[in-house]
Amino acid sequence: MDKQQTRQLRAVHVSHVSDINPRMKRICLTGESVAAFAEALPAAWVKVFFTPPNEPEGPGRAYTIRRICPVINELVLDFVQHGEGPAASWSRSAKEGDIIRIAGPREGIALKGIQSLLLFGDETAIPGIFGIIEALDENVTVQVFIVKETEASYAPPHTLAALSLNWLKGDEDLAAQVTSWIQNNSPDHVWGAGEHSVVIPLRKHLFQTFGRSRKDTTITAYWKSGEADHRDNAE
Repeated sequence: MDKQQTRQLRAVHVSHVSDINPRMKRICLTGESVAAFAEALPAAWVKVFFTPPNEPEGPGRAYTIRRICPVINELVLDFVQHGEGPAASWSRSAKEGDIIRIAGPREGIALKGIQSLLLFGDETAIPGIFGIIEALDENVTVQVFIVKETEASYAPPHTLAALSLNWLKGDEDLAAQVTSWIQNNSPDHVWGAGEHSVVIPLRKHLFQTFGRSRKDTTITAYWKSGEADHRDNAE
């Protein structure tokens, strides 16, 4: 799909809303427009506009696709319930039948040829991490570090890969865990996401100290404390 097509706003409607746990809400979107997203890569994202057609666009927010089910034209998004703003307000009140618009898909990770992975992040990274895990073939090894701010439970998806998943408490140092692990391992690809002050210094450290590059390392600041609509301008 070319860039022009990924910018097109497509109307979808809410088909199901459920609570994964008190910290995360799952919202399933459906409609003929979902077919345009069928070839999205794992951890691809869409821009969500929380207004129906024929109304001004309003503010858009980027969200990682958790899963796409082409057979039933369903696209699944998981929303962490924290903070305020258009996304938080909408996700708390979303109900079956609501109509919004989405654009994309953008980016994602091409898994072909990858035999080993390091994935990490906070709770906002879980949809991307779980989407990647779910898409992996057998004979792939994957190490995962995820920080949780609460005792909320997240059930990892089924995977054919050899998975090692470490849950960290909110006061544990994610960067230290990642750095310690990568000192003794050289994965084909590193993917991570989370708060700016955590992941951006870590990205720089992996590039400068361990010789990683953008060809084999994808680390994104999904959000920044105190900033409503943070955009990670890659440095």
